Amino acid sequence: MFGGLMKKHYICTKLFNLFIINIKTLTNMRKITLLFVALFAMVGSAFAADIPATGTVGYLYNKGTGKFITASATIDELGVAFKLKNEGTEADGFHSDEHVFSDPGHVYTYVRFEQNEASGNFFRLISDGFTCNSTGYHKWAAEDREEGWVIRCIYDREAQVKYDGAEQGYYLAINADGTALTMVAEPTSNAYWQFMDEAAYQVIAADIIAAREAEEIKATQDALAALNGGEGPKAGDELLAALFPNAGFDASNNADGWTVTSNGGNNPSYKVENGNCGMTKYGGTIKVEKTIKGLPAGWYTLKAQAFGRKNDYATNRPLFEAGEELETPGVIFANEVTKQVPNIFDGLLDEAGSGTWREVTTAEGTKYVLDNSNSGSYAFSVGKFNVELNVCLAEGEALTFGFDKNEAGNTDYCGCDNFCLIYLGDDPTTGIATVTKKAPVKAIYNVAGQKVSAPVKGLNIIDGKKVYIK
Repeated sequence: MFGGLMKKHYICTKLFNLFIINIKTLTNMRKITLLFVALFAMVGSAFAADIPATGTVGYLYNKGTGKFITASATIDELGVAFKLKNEGTEADGFHSDEHVFSDPGHVYTYVRFEQNEASGNFFRLISDGFTCNSTGYHKWAAEDREEGWVIRCIYDREAQVKYDGAEQGYYLAINADGTALTMVAEPTSNAYWQFMDEAAYQVIAADIIAAREAEEIKATQDALAALNGGEGPKAGDELLAALFPNAGFDASNNADGWTVTSNGGNNPSYKVENGNCGMTKYGGTIKVEKTIKGLPAGWYTLKAQAFGRKNDYATNRPLFEAGEELETPGVIFANEVTKQVPNIFDGLLDEAGSGTWREVTTAEGTKYVLDNSNSGSYAFSVGKFNVELNVCLAEGEALTFGFDKNEAGNTDYCGCDNFCLIYLGDDPTTGIATVTKKAPVKAIYNVAGQKVSAPVKGLNIIDGKKVYIK
C-alpha cells in the first residue's frame, strides 16, 4: 500500500507542478478545470487501496483500541475470523438502495463480513445493536485509508432501521471507553480498522491467551489457598463452591460461566422449582462444560445430577413396564473419563411434585416420572439422578468437566444440575467415605517400571500418562 502511495504522491507532485507552470499562460478555463479534477481525483484515490478478494479470511481489529470483533458481535481482546465478500467498488461515494452518499475522491468497496466458522452468519447492524446471525445481512462500504480501514454501514432495503441515532453511511467504531461497538457520523481514532490475517492475529492472540491463562491459574490457586483457614485443600473438600459458584445454575438461574453448545431441538431451559434451578433440553444435542486451571495434581471425584431419555415418553413407558433396558443418551465427563447418566425412569417419585409428571405402573404401584423442565428441576431438588466418576490430574493439567448429550433425537430429553468436585488427594480409595468406585485404570507403574496396585509418592505412569504425586 505504501509503495503505491509514494508513487501516487510523486505523480500528484508532478501534476501539481505542471499546473503551477501552466496556470500563468492558460487562458482556457476548461483546461484549468480538467487539471483540478485530475489532481484531486489522484489525491483522493491515493487513500484507497484494493480491498482483498472474496474468500479472504481475516480478523476485524480496531486500531484505536486494540480490540477485535467477536462471534457474538461484541468486542474483546480476542476475536473471530471473518470471510470477506468483496462485491465491487463505487467511486466518489456509494449508494444504499435509494440513498446516495457523495464522497468525492474516495473509492469504496461494497463488502460483507461472514463469520468464517458458521457459514451464513453475517456481521450486521440491527435496530438494537450488532449481531452475527443468519436472519439477514447488509453490505458495508469499506475503504483502506492511510490510518486504516473505514467501514460505513449500508442497510438492507427490507431493514431501514436506525441504531442509537445512526443513519446509513455512519462509520463503524468503538465507543470512547473501549467497551462496545457503535456508529459515528465522522471517523474518529476508534473508527479505523485492520483486516488482520491469521499470522498477525496469532502473534497477538498467543500473548493474550498466555496472560489470561496465568490469571486463571492464579485465581484458582488463590481461592484454594484460602480454604481451611489458609491451609489449602484437604482430602474430602468440595472445591466448586470456592472456584465456580454457578456449578448448579443457582447463582444466576442460567448458564453463566459455562460454555454451552446446543444444536437442534429447543433451546436449553433453566427453570427454578423447589428452590433449585436445573438445566433441561428437549431434542437435539447439547454440551455444557467448564474448564478450571491451576488445580493440584491428584485424584478427584466429580459428582452431578443428570438424566437422559431416548425418544418420547410414549415409546419408553411400555418398555419400562415390560422390564426392558432403556437406552440413555448423555454422559457426565471429566477430561477423558465419562459416565453414562441415568434414564428418567430411574428417578421415579411416589408423589408428583411441581411441574408436569406422568404416571407409570411398577410392582410397587403407581409412580411418577418427570415430563418437562419444571418437573426436571424439582426432581433434581429432591436428590434424584445422582452420578459420579473419578479422575486423576497430572501436575499442571487442566480439568474440563460437564455434561454431553451428542445424540440428536428430535424427541429426546435430557438435563443436568448440581456439579461438585471432591478433592481426594493422592489416593482415589481414601479421603471421603462416599467414594464408591475407582476410575477405570489399566495399569499403574512406579518410576522403576514396577507395576503397583495404587499410585505412590513421586512419579507414576497411569494409563500411559506421567502423574506426579506429592
